[in-house]
Amino acid sequence: MEVNASNLELVEVLKELEALELALSKERGISAQLREEKQAAEESHARDVAMLEHMLQQALSENAELRKSTKAPRPEPSKIKTLYEAEEASPVESSSTNCNSVLQGSSFTANSWSSMSSLEQSPQGMDDLPEPRNLPLMA
Repeated sequence: MEVNASNLELVEVLKELEALELALSKERGISAQLREEKQAAEESHARDVAMLEHMLQQALSENAELRKSTKAPRPEPSKIKTLYEAEEASPVESSSTNCNSVLQGSSFTANSWSSMSSLEQSPQGMDDLPEPRNLPLMA
């Protein structure tokens, strides 16, 4: 009976050893997969950093060019004052004078107002309105 008991014990130990070897093999596979994923992530990170460094370098170069272009010669204050004085020498008519001259040249009358109010009542009233004319633009 001792032989049977030791055989059973040996069988149990072998089954346990086989299960442990299977678990070890599975864990090695997971470990290898994780190493591959880590390496892929590191390579991707390195590419992203290189791309961002390149973009930053482009932005810095463009910034330097813009700074150079803003340092272009500007008109002297005396020239600006001369331009301002030239505009003051030819003043634009006041807005009320401009409005009066525009209205004097138009054919808009009180009857036009009544025609416009009739538009609200009937759409065919549009035929009674005077033809629009090109009026001078106000400055």
